[in-house]
This record gives sequence, C-alpha cells and structure tokens, in this order.
Amino acid sequence: MVPAKLIQKMGWKRIVALSVFIAGGACRAVHQDWVTYQVADGLVGNHVYAVTFEQDEVVWFGTREGASRFDGENWMNYTSEEGLVYDHVYDIFIDSRKIIWFATGDGVSRFDGTNWTTFTYLDGLPNNRVFSIAETSDGDMWF
Repeated sequence: MVPAKLIQKMGWKRIVALSVFIAGGACRAVHQDWVTYQVADGLVGNHVYAVTFEQDEVVWFGTREGASRFDGENWMNYTSEEGLVYDHVYDIFIDSRKIIWFATGDGVSRFDGTNWTTFTYLDGLPNNRVFSIAETSDGDMWF
C-alpha cells in the first residue's frame, strides 16, 4: 500500500494511472506497482463496481455494500443507514452542480453533501434497478 504521505506528495493525477475493479477491492497502478484498497483499509466493501472523482484528491467507490469516499487519508462510508436507498451501488455520478448521484439495485439516491433524496419507480423510474447515470449539457439527468 502506498503511504498517505507519498500520495500527498505525488498527487492523485500522477499516481492514478489505471484502475481495475475486482471482487477483492479496488486496485490502481502506481507506475508499475499495484495498490489495493479493501475493507481492512476503510473501503465499505470489497466488491467494487464504480469509481468517480469528486475532485482531484477525492475518489468515490460504489460497492455491493454501499459507497466509500476517500480523500487520500480518510475514508467515509455511506450505506442505507446513512441515506442510500440500497447498498448495492452500480454507478456514481457527480453532476454539474456537484450533486452526487448513486445508481443502485433499488433506485437512485441523490446526495448534496447534507441531505439524501431517493427516487424509485414510484417517482417515475421504469425500474428500480439502475446501472448508469449521465447528464446532458442542459442539466437533464439520464438513468
């Protein structure tokens, strides 16, 4: 594992050359070395399906057990207990207003940094199982 001081010194842009998502956690290539993050490191679950960057220093992971936010030193985990509609997160998308969206196996969750909002088929989704999220240049969200 790369020490936090080295991550800070090099910065995310330089060391995140490649990400691979496997059932054993999240891996990244740091030049020619592999770094793996797992539950023991702070990741909420080892089955990682999605990754996105909030800022250059902050990375989000979507897992079968919830979502994790990692700033290079500290982990923050989010599950249905914190407000996710469902713990199985297939995709994470940060829109043009910096709102974080989570595609899950039971609907979509929106997180503005404080409040959670849930959308399901009762709100107009054709199905609760959502695999991907995108935004148009006009700000319309696609699921």
